[in-house]
Amino acid sequence: TINGDTVFEGNETFSVNLSGITNATPGTLSGTGTIVEDDQQPTTTTITSDLPDPSVVGQPYTVSVNVAAVTTSPTGTVTISDGTASCGPVTLTAGTAPNSTASCSLTSTTAGAKTLTASYTAATTAFGNSSGTTAHQVNPASTSISVTGPTRSRINQPTAFTFALSVNAPGAGTPTGTVTLTSGASSCTATLPATSCNLSFNTLGTRTVSASYAGDGNFNGSSSSGAGNAQTLVFARSDLSVTKNDGVPTYEPGDLLVYSVIVRNLGPDAAANIRIIDNIPAGLSDVTWSCDDSGGVACPVTGGSGNLDLTIASFPVGGLLNLTFYGNVSGSPASISNTASITLPADTTIEDPVLGNNTATDTDLLDGLFANGFEDPQINGPTGSLRIPAIALARSLADEAVIVVRLGDANGEAIRVYARMHEETLQYALARRNASGLLRPGAWTTIPGEPTLSWTARQVATGWVLETVELR
Repeated sequence: TINGDTVFEGNETFSVNLSGITNATPGTLSGTGTIVEDDQQPTTTTITSDLPDPSVVGQPYTVSVNVAAVTTSPTGTVTISDGTASCGPVTLTAGTAPNSTASCSLTSTTAGAKTLTASYTAATTAFGNSSGTTAHQVNPASTSISVTGPTRSRINQPTAFTFALSVNAPGAGTPTGTVTLTSGASSCTATLPATSCNLSFNTLGTRTVSASYAGDGNFNGSSSSGAGNAQTLVFARSDLSVTKNDGVPTYEPGDLLVYSVIVRNLGPDAAANIRIIDNIPAGLSDVTWSCDDSGGVACPVTGGSGNLDLTIASFPVGGLLNLTFYGNVSGSPASISNTASITLPADTTIEDPVLGNNTATDTDLLDGLFANGFEDPQINGPTGSLRIPAIALARSLADEAVIVVRLGDANGEAIRVYARMHEETLQYALARRNASGLLRPGAWTTIPGEPTLSWTARQVATGWVLETVELR
């Protein structure tokens, strides 16, 4: 026995030669012996490959290891680590002495330059433990993102859109950070692991919503495109109403019919690009119309003649259009039916929850003179006047035009005074007989106090005929 020797040197042989032998006759005078090595074999651990290199976050890569002893193949296990993630322990497989091998699949969960360490743990004291290292590069994994949402979104209302963020193969893992959804000037940002956020749109029409992931240290950013974007139509919900009234149930040939067409937006949202149509009905001729506005809506024109066809670009809640549509009865039709309607945009950007008030019809029948005014004087002298009771009118009138005075002479009806309330102000329109014998109204005017209707007339064989008239 060799005491105190710890260095592995392998087995050693020695020879023995006998000489000077007395009193014996040996058969052999020489021999050999072996000193058996019982010290621990040192080992060397080497990482022979780590493929693929570089890899990306979440991608498995195979690390192969060789453990070499001195004389015999070592036994035991190997564990491999990148400093955070590890694989093993895996059992060594004996190879050509004095080598053994092992491999395992390692998945790094963070990006960066890694130092891989293979640690060998011997199965017995016959072999010494050892370790080896090598460099390995892990890059951030790529990502993909898409966004989905409703096909219709109400204007100025938060609308949820959902995004889907995935890690592209061969990468894997859970990204962190923020996702931003954008459509024009509208945007919202969500912090992962959230999967949605609310967008609000302030203009009508088709919108494309895209998603963008900012990325983090382990995952690259990405943006949606094409089919990965969401398409939505921004619409407004507006209760648009129209009323129509000429204040009389009957007419006579040549009579003047003055219709008040009142268009309102009852909300809850402002409307846009609505169309107002009032076509001339059979039996009415020489049609003229005018437009007055209040509540923030604007008339595109102040008036016109013939069919009424207006497109209103912007119609805020509470807005009101007061359209005066008038003409003379042509011939003696049994009835005249006049319809005003509201047409919503063809692109469906306006939803009207109450479609039943989008049209209004006024029907009058042929009859004798039917007066609904407050006064019905007759010209019976060279001059005359009449005070109009404005206080009483203001209490009883609304937006619709109403006949408040009819003035007749020897040739029939010569004057009408119409009144209405517009923006809480009493307004008047004076209609007088023209050279063709037809009544035609003038512009709406505001007259303070209680106005006076004054006239002059000339005498003819059948009575008095109107010469001049003034309302002031």
